[in-house]
Amino acid sequence: MSQTNAMELVEKLYGTKRREGLEKYSVQHPRDVVDYCFLHLQKDNIRIIRLLNVAILHDVVEDYAQEGYTVERVQSLVGLGPKEARLLDLIARKEDP
Repeated sequence: MSQTNAMELVEKLYGTKRREGLEKYSVQHPRDVVDYCFLHLQKDNIRIIRLLNVAILHDVVEDYAQEGYTVERVQSLVGLGPKEARLLDLIARKEDP
């Protein structure tokens, strides 16, 4: 399976859908999330990239898990490492059983 980057996956899934309750496209939301990740406080560029990927992808897992975009699938598609996948699993909201 060929890998994609986080924003390519977000753009593919959300396309031109509008963010519920907001006057903007859903694809713009990950950029807002990134603005509030305080990445400028990090000194380790590899860590910044890992955090950036997780920030961008958390909505994919929240919004598309029912369609098969689980943490494991997203990890495989984007090539996330185990630490990133664990963090993604921790921060992505889950449906109540």
